[in-house]
Amino acid sequence: MKHHQPSMYKSIKCLLLYVLLINRIAIAQEDRIKVLQDSVRLTKSDSARWQHKLWLAKEIYNKDTNQGKAEFKLLQNSEEYKNTRWKQLHFHRIWGYVFFESGRNVQSIIEIEKQFNLLNSIADNRERQRQKAFTLADFGATYVNMSEYELAQKNFEESIKIQKEFKDNKNVSTNLFNLAFIFIDAQQWQQAYQYLKECDEISRKIDIGWITIINRSRLAAICTKINKIAEAEKLLIETEKLLPKVTYDLEKVYFYNAKGELAFHQKKYVESLRHHQQALTIANAWTDPYYIVEEHTALGEVFQKLNKPDSSLKYYQSALKLAKEKDFMPKVKLVLEDLASFYEQTGDYKSANEYRKKWAEYNEAFLKKQNQNRIQLNEARFRSAQKQEKINSLEQENQLRELQLRQRNFMLIGLIISVLAVSLLAFLYFKNYKKEKLLAQQNFEIQQQKIRELEQEKQLISMNSILKGQEEERSRMAKDLHDGLGSMLSGIKLNLSAMHQNFIIQAGEVHIFEKALTQLDSAIAEMRRVAHNMMPEALLKFGLHEAIQDYCDGINQNDTLKMQFTAIGESKSLDATVQKVLYRIFQELTNNAIKHAAAKTIFIQMSHHEKGITLTVEDDGKGFDTSKTNGAGLQNVKSRVDYLKGTLHIDTSPENGTSITVEIPTL
Repeated sequence: MKHHQPSMYKSIKCLLLYVLLINRIAIAQEDRIKVLQDSVRLTKSDSARWQHKLWLAKEIYNKDTNQGKAEFKLLQNSEEYKNTRWKQLHFHRIWGYVFFESGRNVQSIIEIEKQFNLLNSIADNRERQRQKAFTLADFGATYVNMSEYELAQKNFEESIKIQKEFKDNKNVSTNLFNLAFIFIDAQQWQQAYQYLKECDEISRKIDIGWITIINRSRLAAICTKINKIAEAEKLLIETEKLLPKVTYDLEKVYFYNAKGELAFHQKKYVESLRHHQQALTIANAWTDPYYIVEEHTALGEVFQKLNKPDSSLKYYQSALKLAKEKDFMPKVKLVLEDLASFYEQTGDYKSANEYRKKWAEYNEAFLKKQNQNRIQLNEARFRSAQKQEKINSLEQENQLRELQLRQRNFMLIGLIISVLAVSLLAFLYFKNYKKEKLLAQQNFEIQQQKIRELEQEKQLISMNSILKGQEEERSRMAKDLHDGLGSMLSGIKLNLSAMHQNFIIQAGEVHIFEKALTQLDSAIAEMRRVAHNMMPEALLKFGLHEAIQDYCDGINQNDTLKMQFTAIGESKSLDATVQKVLYRIFQELTNNAIKHAAAKTIFIQMSHHEKGITLTVEDDGKGFDTSKTNGAGLQNVKSRVDYLKGTLHIDTSPENGTSITVEIPTL
């Protein structure tokens, strides 16, 4: 039995595919097979006939898997396939679609890689680039299903770049829409808004068909997330005028979903409930699991606002069940968070904590599955290479056998054998020469690697000494300030206060004396603040989490900036030095956000897991261009991260905020 993994990307990709042949007419599978059989028989164009053969094999596969495999095998063994590169290219494209639709993403990637390798056989550079854009888009859609979002984004963006050069606006808009959904699943609304907005701008210049409605509806929904209410209302008014022209009910699902989101944002919960129920009814009829999960989650939120906890819980749980069944990993994580929040609001903190734990466990499982997919992909690539080598070997053997059968002259056979013997000796000599050269190169690279490792070790030892010395000097100076200068200033204040009580001060000088005492209080407070920043007492007494929270609480006393800290896992087992270095990294990142980013909100999250620690600092400030930034602050952060043998990732661009993630392995 085939395992199906439907998703938004699959829906869009397959709809575009079927439009080319069926012209959007809903035809029964038996009728489609008959239409394709007639097309294969009657079509005179060689290229069109080959395409119809591939589509026929695909339809047969959908009806009967084994028979479909046999049809594809026959096509692959045919002389048409063997003798024509472009036919091989289209064969692997359709075969890859079959794997994509059945959720066999690793096999789909292998077929797409075969397409990519065949692109060089296309002599026409323009056609080669056009086919490359299609192949990159296929990579992007498949990597999304594998939750490899960075690879998906990279391939979509490369495809868009090529398609813009060709002014292929329809495919550009499709890829922009797919890109937006990567950020929608990650709840990065601003990035999603940018891609959907660009797609909408294209639709206002040219007719891009049914994508116009679903993109504009989804753009309206995202506008409500980023508080662009007027824009959302305008988009929905425009979209409603287009609804009479819809071809698929899926377009209406997007529209009613957006209407529900807008009403929810405006606290019109009864109206929001009605729109989301309309969307769910259509999604059920369309059997679109992605939007069924989406609408169940939305209805859970609406019923929660309507103070109907039983209904809310029912929809949340059904959304979670379906998301797990269909392996929609981003949706599973979001629903788990919603359930945790639901139980917190109802006062059931035990259940809320359980769902927080489930979220952490699922997040870990998500990472494990990514690694499993990567391992399976590498294994599949290895097996594919072995299979290709075996095919090449068999072809060579057949060619040699045919050559030997054609040779009847004994002397000619002897000559051929002699030539083969000489060739074999030359091959063995050349192979041995290459092997020795490769070994020499490998030994050289190993030596170079050892040298680099020794240099890195030397740098780490030096950095360790510097950081340790810095922290010891901070501690000494903080103690001296607090115990020495602090005590002296406090003593001076007591003496001045005593003088004030025992001596008569003229009326004109009382104000001056009291101002001096106030300034002395300010100096004592500033001295204590400096000492605290150099070595926080909370870090020494209570640990890393409490020190960070204490720092945030201090900042939050000023209403101009809000800092929110979330800790996942325990930090008790951390070495004191590691805690100090992590605190300095956190302190430097937040100071940068406060001083340079003009941020209004800063989110800090520290997660402790089996593989180590993940620290994320995210702000909604003005961002920066990473290629033009080489400040001392970031250099200090990088040095400390290197000291902990970690990695630093910066996600930012001008006017789009900043997200910095530090990954520290288990030490």
